[in-house]
Amino acid sequence: PIGRYSGFSIIDISNPVNSALISNFADSATTKTVKTIDNITCVADDEGLKVFDTSNPASPQLINSLDFADEVVDFVIADSLLYLATLHEMLILNISDLLNIEPYGTFQSFSEFNSITYSESTVYLTSYGNGLFIIDVSNPQSPQQLSNYTQVGNPTDVVVSGNTAYLTCAAGWGLYIINVWNPQSPQLTSFQSIPGYPYNVARRGLVCFVATGYHGINIVDVSDPANCTLGGNILNRPSSLIRVCYVKQNNLYVADNAWNEISIYDISEPLQPILITTYEWNLPTYGMDIVDDMLFTVNGINGVSILQLDTITPSNEEVFENQPQLFISNYPNPFNPETTISYTLPTNQNVSLKIYNLRGQLVRELVKERQAEGSQSIIWDGKDEKGKVVASGLYLSRISTDNKQETHKMLLLK
Repeated sequence: PIGRYSGFSIIDISNPVNSALISNFADSATTKTVKTIDNITCVADDEGLKVFDTSNPASPQLINSLDFADEVVDFVIADSLLYLATLHEMLILNISDLLNIEPYGTFQSFSEFNSITYSESTVYLTSYGNGLFIIDVSNPQSPQQLSNYTQVGNPTDVVVSGNTAYLTCAAGWGLYIINVWNPQSPQLTSFQSIPGYPYNVARRGLVCFVATGYHGINIVDVSDPANCTLGGNILNRPSSLIRVCYVKQNNLYVADNAWNEISIYDISEPLQPILITTYEWNLPTYGMDIVDDMLFTVNGINGVSILQLDTITPSNEEVFENQPQLFISNYPNPFNPETTISYTLPTNQNVSLKIYNLRGQLVRELVKERQAEGSQSIIWDGKDEKGKVVASGLYLSRISTDNKQETHKMLLLK
């Protein structure tokens, strides 16, 4: 490494097997999100929003800096407007004059927002505690809430295509497919359990890619929204930690924060990714954006290493395909009066699924049989073996197979 700075770097990826560092943006704050459009790069950090002229990517120039009363968490750019989410507010900024950025409209909430996206004059805001907010911004000076969909647990990210929102959620570990054709009354189309904590989601065509930490990238086939299925799992290395993935045209960009690598996959066939190359450096990556063959990476509090790169040769490694794992989840969670317990079997197995209270006492056995590999589910109605409704509180669902056991916490609230 030549140096370390706070900020983000720009990497030339016009030839993805010969990545080269172009420049870095030095900054004293912790960067969170980066977006570039028409040679203008906007960066959200823990101090606010900074705007750079990157028409000469080798020498970016700071042209404006804005501070906000609340912490900035995410933003998206559409046309000449920037939709910025702070913890408790969405701000609409007119960026047609970058030296005099003007506020257009605001939407305030007591909820804490954590991500934002835009589609067809509509903004979608996720709140870790309060679901999905859908905001009409056709009049940017007066944004109007259309709905607040709360039938999801702790959303982490959302992408929208047409009349469908794809929402990853921490509660229950899964991907929610939501019909937003009528944004005033969004409807759940389906739910797909996913092994691992879903950090973010990216989409290409009828396939979603979900970054799930140590469980890698889970590939979800959403060609039939009512019956989406797990289409496979890719993992750069068995010990990888994947929290960020990004799709641009036929490439999938995956940040591995255990090995500090960015891997590029060809997803011309989205269900069969092919590893093209791996860009190795010494920092984790928390966000990415790609414009005009340039990759912008956000590196948070760890700063940016300026690396001298000659070439990166094509990888001879196969994509590590993680075999289906035993995992268990439930939805909704918390629940009342019933919940659906979902689990995936890597092979045909003898299965026992039992519910315990926190004292370790058996409440009910729901499954005791041999089952086929793949996804399974069963409804627990909140009753014990005698048909008596159990009290509110925390319960454990424990699945045991021929060679493995997993336990999952469930909260019954009345």
